[in-house]
Amino acid sequence: MADELDFDDITVVEIPVRFQGKRYVLREASEEATIKYRATQFRDAKLVDGKVSANMERMQELGSLLVSMCLFDEADKPVSLQTIRGWPRRVVEPLHQRALQISKLDDNATAEALEKQLASTQERLDALRNINNVGKNSPSATAST
Repeated sequence: MADELDFDDITVVEIPVRFQGKRYVLREASEEATIKYRATQFRDAKLVDGKVSANMERMQELGSLLVSMCLFDEADKPVSLQTIRGWPRRVVEPLHQRALQISKLDDNATAEALEKQLASTQERLDALRNINNVGKNSPSATAST
């Protein structure tokens, strides 16, 4: 018999934050926030000569983006991306790292893990293209009438 998955307590992880006298709450990322974060992470990634090539500007935006989706003010409203981008890096980076940790998003964040994932995806794409090309080049597909 398989182990039971128990979701009776789905309390969201929250960490109190104080910045310039104001109180905030850093919350575990929702599934929607996770999807947006991952989509941005992989949007421009390409496999070139077996290595991941990514848009560095977009990679730099990831920290601010995740923080903006996980940090809430005293009125329980998310802090805007524009506001987060106005804060010093020494404030945003620790918030980003903590958001990654509590949201379980840091497990695949290494370059090596991303390269493996991208290489696997590229292999699947190549295999699919080969299957499609075989069908186009078969004798029945090229026979003239």
